[in-house]
Amino acid sequence: MADKLVIIGAGHEQLHAYKLANKIGLKTIGVDKNKLAPGLKLADHRVISSSRDYKKILSILKLRFQSIKGVMTLANDVPLSVAYIASNLGLPSMNLKTAKITSNKILMKNAFRSFSVSTPNYKLVNSVMDIDFLLKKWNKIIIKPVDNRGSRGVSLVDDKDAIENCYLESLKNSFSNQVIVEEFIGGPQISCEGFVLNGKCYIVANSDRNYKKLQKYKPHIIEDGGALPSKISRSIRTKIELEMQRAADAVGLFNGPIKGDIVLDKKKVYVIEIASRLSGGYFCTDQIPLTTGVDLVEQTIYFSIGRSIDPISLLPKHLTNVAIRYWFPQTGCLKKVPDIDLIRRKQGVCKADIHHKVGTCFSKVNKHSDRLGFVMTKSDISYYEAEKKAKEIINLYQDEFKFI
Repeated sequence: MADKLVIIGAGHEQLHAYKLANKIGLKTIGVDKNKLAPGLKLADHRVISSSRDYKKILSILKLRFQSIKGVMTLANDVPLSVAYIASNLGLPSMNLKTAKITSNKILMKNAFRSFSVSTPNYKLVNSVMDIDFLLKKWNKIIIKPVDNRGSRGVSLVDDKDAIENCYLESLKNSFSNQVIVEEFIGGPQISCEGFVLNGKCYIVANSDRNYKKLQKYKPHIIEDGGALPSKISRSIRTKIELEMQRAADAVGLFNGPIKGDIVLDKKKVYVIEIASRLSGGYFCTDQIPLTTGVDLVEQTIYFSIGRSIDPISLLPKHLTNVAIRYWFPQTGCLKKVPDIDLIRRKQGVCKADIHHKVGTCFSKVNKHSDRLGFVMTKSDISYYEAEKKAKEIINLYQDEFKFI
């Protein structure tokens, strides 16, 4: 009987895992609440369930399947589901305590503090009055739910009048009805990703995050892509590696993928938060392999099925420069989109997609999933050339998105 890999999530960003698992020789069990999720078409078996309902998923797996070899996810903020199911099936995974800590920003920040991880000031809040006090103290703050992702319910606030609405939006987007406030640090932000192997944290890639549209969509914090390898100096890179190692130790992550959101203040490195999973935005599936030659999805599959990982496979090489930028909607209903196949054939484009169908209506952009689509470009010449190509294509086709 063929070994099976459970992949939690079956959206477009998870397709790489299904294809890779098949190439490795594994049968896949796709889990998604959407019966039409594209990954389910590639899966050998399907489980229709919310990716967060780990008890339901586990009961179905035990009832219907044998020879399950591993459980994994990517671009899906469900480390708790992965750890719970894997531990109950006796399969490799991070421990359940680590999964709980990394799924809750307060638990995570408290762990950081106990291990002296450099992180922005923070506080769990229970009222508008609490937030008002912190705004006076820190001048500019971030309000966010303790347990969500993709910028949902996350706001940048420097005006007392905006506090109540932003607080209520964060509450609405929190599964546990808890809200955290952080001191805003206005320096450059870095997205990093890697793998913890036998306690050692290997940072494979650093990307410069682009927030040029911060003022346009304020108070919502919407990222407009990034580029890698990052322009940061070797000394800053070393500091990031040290802080990420300390963060992994703090949450008890001994084996498994790790991603970090980093902000720089002059020469100081702050870890905003980490995740014990692979990232979205085609970072782990496309950008990192193109730039470094390291496929973290492959290494995560190997770990989940108990196959040994060679540390050399986690060491990056510089292969090329990659940038990604996004299209954003106007207010109204989408009437027409550009020819995405034409865009994909353009020189330097390595990936492009449109996320929303004609007929989709938009009011305001307040989370990452509201972005219309993206273009990813590469350049063997320079980082700046890759960025330039991405921005040129975004600008060239922006007006071909028509709204009514």
